[in-house]
Amino acid sequence: MRYYGYVEGVDDHLLDQMMKRKGNVLMAYRKVKQYSILIALATLLFAVGNITYASYQAIPEPLFIPINDEVVYRENSNISIAVSYITNNRDTRRLNAIHFDNLDTMQDVNSNGYSYVFHIDNSTNDNPYNDVIGRYYTLKRGKIDIYLTKIDLNCIERNGSITFGSGTAMMDDGTMIPVDLGQITIYTQEYWDQVGLIEGSGGSNDHFDVDFKTGTPIEIKSLELDSFVPHHDAINMKLIVDGNKEYQYDDLKVNSNPMTVNKNLKAVFTSKEPNASIRWRFPMISIDMEYEKNGCAYNTWIYYPFYGTEMDEYDVEAYVEFWRAENE
Repeated sequence: MRYYGYVEGVDDHLLDQMMKRKGNVLMAYRKVKQYSILIALATLLFAVGNITYASYQAIPEPLFIPINDEVVYRENSNISIAVSYITNNRDTRRLNAIHFDNLDTMQDVNSNGYSYVFHIDNSTNDNPYNDVIGRYYTLKRGKIDIYLTKIDLNCIERNGSITFGSGTAMMDDGTMIPVDLGQITIYTQEYWDQVGLIEGSGGSNDHFDVDFKTGTPIEIKSLELDSFVPHHDAINMKLIVDGNKEYQYDDLKVNSNPMTVNKNLKAVFTSKEPNASIRWRFPMISIDMEYEKNGCAYNTWIYYPFYGTEMDEYDVEAYVEFWRAENE
C-alpha cells in the first residue's frame, strides 16, 4: 500500500528544503509576471505619451521658409528659385505649384529639379526626394522655374522691376494654402545698374553678412527693423559705414537722422552665443531700407541671400518652436 505525502528514505529536513525551493520558484515567477505587467504598462504609457506629445507638436498647415532675392532679367535665360517648406511627418503632400499675386500665371514647382542648390542622393527608395525627416517634421524642397508672360515682361519693362512673394500654394492633393515667401524682385539690367546696391554676401551656421557698394554717395533715410526685433536677444546686428563707422542695433533703433554712405555699407549679423547654430533665423530677417541717391528716392532691403534648403533636423524643430511662440 502507498502512502502519499511520505517518501521512505527521505527525511523531514530534505522535504522542507524542497518545499522552500518550490515556494521560491513560485514567488520568483509571480515577481517576473508583475514586472512584465509593469514594463508593458510603462511601454504603453510611453507610447501614448509620445502620441499625445506628437499630436501637440503637429502644425496645422505646411510652413514655408521665406525667400528674399533680387534677380536681373536676361532674355533667353532661366530664373530659378529654391523653395523649402516644413510639414508634419504624416503629411505626405508636396507642393505642386504657386500662384503669386503679382505674376500673371501659375508657377510650377519641380521637386526633383533643385540639384543646383544642394546635393541629391537618391540611393534609397525610402526617401526619393532627399527630404530632411526628423522626429515630428519633414523639410521638403523644390525648384520654381519662373515663367514670365508678356504681361509680366511689359510690367518689368515699364517699371524697371517687379516684386512678388505672397500668393496661393497648390498642393498635389488639390488643397490650396495662402503663402508669403518674402520679397523676390526681378529687375531689368538698366534699372539694376541704377538702383542695385548689393555686391556680395556670405554666411555660416552662426553669422551672415551682406556688402553693399553705392558707387556714388547715398543717404539712408530709414530702416524698418521690425523683422529683426524677435531675434535681437539671439543675434547681434551692426552696420559698418565706409569701413570706419559702426552702428549697433541699439543705435539704429533710436537714430532718426539720415546716414550718409559714401562708398560702401556692410550689414553683419552674428550669434550672441558662440558657435550656436541660428541659421534657421536668418531667412526671417528682411530689413527695408529707404535711401536717396542723386536726388531720387529708392527702396531696397537687407536680407539673407540664401534659402532654407540647408536646414537640418535641429533647425527645423527650432524654426517650428519659434513659429509656434509667435503665432499661437
